[in-house]
Amino acid sequence: MDPVAEIRRIAREHGITLTIHPPKKTKTGRNRWHEGTFYRRPQDGLWLGRMRYNGTRYQVSSKDEETCRRKLRALRVELENAAKRVGPPLELGPDGREYVRLASPAFRRWIYERDAGVCGLCAKPVPFEEMHVDHIRPRIDGGNDRVDNLRITHPRCNHRRGGARRRLLPA
Repeated sequence: MDPVAEIRRIAREHGITLTIHPPKKTKTGRNRWHEGTFYRRPQDGLWLGRMRYNGTRYQVSSKDEETCRRKLRALRVELENAAKRVGPPLELGPDGREYVRLASPAFRRWIYERDAGVCGLCAKPVPFEEMHVDHIRPRIDGGNDRVDNLRITHPRCNHRRGGARRRLLPA
């Protein structure tokens, strides 16, 4: 299969914005290859594949054509996975604003996966059924419920931290 047709097929399958241009001559008479090309560089025999995804240009290279094609496919998959929603499951409130329900099973699963099942205080694995969602900066000290202020902990670690904080507060 023609290399350009292969890139077009991959792009079409996955909705990637791809522009194919033939080589253009520069002022010095050399060929200039634009985004969306797949070619072999004559001076060293290196295969290059280029694509544009969401306005950013990406390039892969290899000594043989098949490896270069594999790298281009892997890059596309990686870019698509990165483009998927990375945040927690959101709900719409009565006022039309998005918010996160901290007690929802979907949110608890998301934060567990984000933190890779590791306690934010002792760095040991936490069983999903036993985990607590802890505020890094407590709400009483001005912390909020944003996801960057939350982590998972063991119940014992969370209670020990809370107890230590209460002992420091004046009575």
